[in-house]
Amino acid sequence: MKRIFSTDDVDPRNRFDCWHEVICRHVIPHASVPDCPTTFAASVDTAVLADLALVHFDTGSMTCTHEKRHIGAMAEELILVRQMKGSMQLEQSGRTVNLAQGEMTLVDPRSVYVARLTADSGLLVAKYPRRQLIERVGQIERFVARKLSTAIGETGLLSAYLSILPAHTEALDASAHQVSDQLLDLIAVGLWKAGGDQVPHLSSPRAVLGTQVRAAIEKSITDHTATAESIARIVGISLRYANAILSDSNTSVGRLLQARRLEHCRRALGDPLSLHRSISNVAYAFGFTDMTHFGRRFRRAFGLLPSDYRKLQRDGRRTVDS
Repeated sequence: MKRIFSTDDVDPRNRFDCWHEVICRHVIPHASVPDCPTTFAASVDTAVLADLALVHFDTGSMTCTHEKRHIGAMAEELILVRQMKGSMQLEQSGRTVNLAQGEMTLVDPRSVYVARLTADSGLLVAKYPRRQLIERVGQIERFVARKLSTAIGETGLLSAYLSILPAHTEALDASAHQVSDQLLDLIAVGLWKAGGDQVPHLSSPRAVLGTQVRAAIEKSITDHTATAESIARIVGISLRYANAILSDSNTSVGRLLQARRLEHCRRALGDPLSLHRSISNVAYAFGFTDMTHFGRRFRRAFGLLPSDYRKLQRDGRRTVDS
């Protein structure tokens, strides 16, 4: 994982406000009050594996509230939280869950919550597109704010997997999409075991081929010469069969390749660490060579031209800062 923030080099008077701005952007918008602002210390590390976003952060004791006014940009994701150290109490959807080290719970950004973190807390947050988890377990309301304990075999395996994943994210490349899907399968099993009444829909042999196609697409995103045909050849199947597999998700190799390239561009344009890069540089880095074509496709996907999207993200950060 990559460290994106630490309070070590920040004036003690500004440490909490700086941390709060970073964590709102990378995890979830919220309001929080530290127990002792003058001694507050924290760090944030992040990684992206295909559709999975990982955030690990250490922090001091505080109370966090996610209110109706915060529900918005993150509402299309679901969040699994693993307590890495310390403890946390979370209240959401009429339930209260107390997490000790190694325990986990599902948090829904579409619903308000209150969380209380103890001193020297550490959390690992795994964020997935909501749709992907719903496809496996159905409606997720019954799983929110339920403890996933290490004492149960399935959830214990999930906890162990999450505990070692941060140390290996930098070494994953073409297999990132497959690892992301496998982790999502483990999450689905864990949720079902903890409080569901239906068997989750896990990967079939056809789905395994689908993950290989997706992994090949992810590996080819920066390759300007990559085509739908070349990606199918990497997997060792025909383009027709590859498209048939992806049709289960209402897409094709060509459409998914373009969608993933656009998503990588969107993330880069919204990343404060990439502000020095021109829009054309970002587009070219992810396989686009025609700026007119890129602008048209980006607006069709996200509703704004790339320049307008970057300005909106920059203005949003200024609003949070103020």
